Amino acid sequence: VQQFGFTEATKRAGLGDLSGKPVSEVLNALLDRLGGESSSIDDADARQSLSDLQEELLSEAQTVEEIEAILSSGDLNVEGLLERFFGHYIFEQFSRVFYERLVQRVGAQQAVSFLGQIKQFIQSSLAGRALERDLSMVDWGGTEGANIVSEICSQTLEVFGA
Repeated sequence: VQQFGFTEATKRAGLGDLSGKPVSEVLNALLDRLGGESSSIDDADARQSLSDLQEELLSEAQTVEEIEAILSSGDLNVEGLLERFFGHYIFEQFSRVFYERLVQRVGAQQAVSFLGQIKQFIQSSLAGRALERDLSMVDWGGTEGANIVSEICSQTLEVFGA
């Protein structure tokens, strides 16, 4: 979008012409194209994370032109987007895999009250790792990515379940 503009970028991504369409239709088309099918639990977590990132970035957009302006912003870069996306993804993983353990340790009411803080903790943990290395160089589908996700989830459980 930064390089070619929204209309050309969507055409190149195989989305056809989305100009003139309602913003909700444009956002759904972007999510479907970028999120792919959710054939596994990890795919579903990734798709939900992409949806959360889209909501975070584009919730205020009322027109395609506003979407283009946001996505063309010089403030957006691959590393920052990856960090935000994987922050959402790790939160999804934590919620699915570790949440029950947290409930067992602190009780359901306390666990629910921690969710906002847990999301912030995960995002901060990932931001710290991003200072150490470029997140775009991590093989997120391999052992290295799985280790990062597991370590951050375990640390989160340790902090909030103590």
